[in-house]
Amino acid sequence: TLFRSLKGIPSDAATTNLMRVSKMLPTLETSLLQMLESDLVDALASETIHSREIPDDNGEGLITMVGSPENVVFSFDQMEYYGGGEMAIPFTATVDCEVNYAIFKADFYVLDEEKINGISISERNDHYYDADETYPIDVTGMLSVEVKTEVLENPETTDEDIEESILFGEHKVEVMDKAIASAGDGGS
Repeated sequence: TLFRSLKGIPSDAATTNLMRVSKMLPTLETSLLQMLESDLVDALASETIHSREIPDDNGEGLITMVGSPENVVFSFDQMEYYGGGEMAIPFTATVDCEVNYAIFKADFYVLDEEKINGISISERNDHYYDADETYPIDVTGMLSVEVKTEVLENPETTDEDIEESILFGEHKVEVMDKAIASAGDGGS
């Protein structure tokens, strides 16, 4: 089977239709990318990220803006069925995100010129600047799509029914891991 885990499959029709869904999802990659792009904003915005590259005292910053995902790879061969018509597709992507952090004023002025040019600063208090900087962030996660149970259970379900249920059903992203992309991976 194409699924690592099958939980709560109630009927032969549902099993057959799930296999059809698993074969259809790779053909809908463009639509899945659009779902990922819209859901990734909610999944990453206001999240804290930690890295030695962030010149904050604690090496952490708050993601304030999320760009479009790039270099997206879906792992269709590792899809999981969660039950209730919900299927999850593992993915990796790189996303340019604006990160906000505090930087000690003296620390700011000892950064190299290229780094300084990439940071937007404003006053935070007498000792710290409020800093905003864009980082490429590597993200690993799961894109979940829901296929209506009545579509899965119906032995007469057509490919069009399945596709419509995928395209217009619920979807969400769960971020499993995020890290600032290492130098040399591109980014800005």
